[in-house]
Amino acid sequence: MEALRPRANIPGGAGYRRHCRIEAFSAVASGDASAAENNFPRSGSPARVPIDCRRFRAEAPPAWEPRLRGRARSSPCIAFNISWRSSAPRFKDSLREGSGRMLLKLENLTKSFGAEEVLRNVSFEIEKGDLLVLLGESGCGKSTLLNCIAGLEEITSGRIEINGRDVTGVEPSDRDIAMVFQSYALYPTMNVARNIGFSLECQGVGKAERRDAVERVAKILQISELLNRKPSQLSGGQKQRVAIGRALVRDPVIFLLDEPMSNLDAKLRHQMRQELRDLHGILGATFILVTHDQIEAMSMATKVAVMDGGRIRQFGTPYDIYHAPGDKFVAEFVGLNKMNFLEGRLAFSGSEACVEVGGRRAPLGHYAFAGDKPADGTRVLLGVRPENIYRSKERLEGSSHFEAELEVLKRELTGGDVQVWFEFGGKVVSCRIRSSRMPEIGARTTLFFDLQNASLFHAETGKRI
Repeated sequence: MEALRPRANIPGGAGYRRHCRIEAFSAVASGDASAAENNFPRSGSPARVPIDCRRFRAEAPPAWEPRLRGRARSSPCIAFNISWRSSAPRFKDSLREGSGRMLLKLENLTKSFGAEEVLRNVSFEIEKGDLLVLLGESGCGKSTLLNCIAGLEEITSGRIEINGRDVTGVEPSDRDIAMVFQSYALYPTMNVARNIGFSLECQGVGKAERRDAVERVAKILQISELLNRKPSQLSGGQKQRVAIGRALVRDPVIFLLDEPMSNLDAKLRHQMRQELRDLHGILGATFILVTHDQIEAMSMATKVAVMDGGRIRQFGTPYDIYHAPGDKFVAEFVGLNKMNFLEGRLAFSGSEACVEVGGRRAPLGHYAFAGDKPADGTRVLLGVRPENIYRSKERLEGSSHFEAELEVLKRELTGGDVQVWFEFGGKVVSCRIRSSRMPEIGARTTLFFDLQNASLFHAETGKRI
């Protein structure tokens, strides 16, 4: 019997994994196979044709691997599910071949829902091994940006590159990215082992290889004893580890985590922060994490992107974001305690810069201006963090400071520290002091404002000076 030869234009192409599944049935005990010549059915369509399986496999195009499942009931009558899988290099495999340290690059990425623009000209680059945190308030576009990187949302304009290759129009499955969702998204009917290994199962990975990969990931995440449990039998922290394991087992180019700790209590959040930080160090992989929690950002990230209104306000290391905020918004948003802003003016005595605040004058010899030197008399906002205001002069880090005797308005005990608010020149300022030395409300206290780590912002634009 003649073999049924597939047409040359089998769906798919080099660089992509494509599947053409066909149900081929024959109920013809004998007949002329020439009538079926060149009538290879399209994906999903049935065909009643006689097939010689040995010659069918032998004459398949060399770039395609037929996978036949089923059994012959009687010769030549067969019922096979035929799956064609491209053996040519896949696009996402080529993403691992890029050169250089730069892994992800976004250029002027814009996303709109109808007339509403939710992402506005977002641009940044991260290197291999970075842990980038997208930090911002709810509704600022963090999760939307993460979905655009993953390919789950189509961007309106701009460009996304992974390892130097343009993936802007590439399907999510071909970007070699794994995502951990806020809601865990575990399959309730599958046990932990199958939840972790399900993506490998969908890729056709063999059982033994799948089992080894799941056990390896479970050991890293310390959940080996949970592999036979269902999601309903797990705690919140255990579910989060399983969700991370499901991403980890795929060994992707980039891990995306959408507020993975938002559903956990304070103790578990602290534990998961440590575990994710340790995991990042062990794997040396690239992570992008979305959060509104500044502690997560400061304690875990190698890079932070502070977002507001669909824009990136500042991109840099946690240290730079905290100690040299680029504008008033970043200075207010980053930090456990809101930065104090005091209205003043710049004054120059020769080459030395000074700031005049509330009738007091303090030198700024240490200060590094962000751009050109401002003019004498420029109106500024002096930013001083509560942790840089002391009751003891010995704690000052340099000679740049001023002191003031202020009245205590209110206080808030937080354990080892107490947050205290004072009135200063018609404004309210706060500082943190040890709770063992908690002042009484209404008492007057001498405070020393350390300007060694102070920031200056333009009074009108809010930009860093």
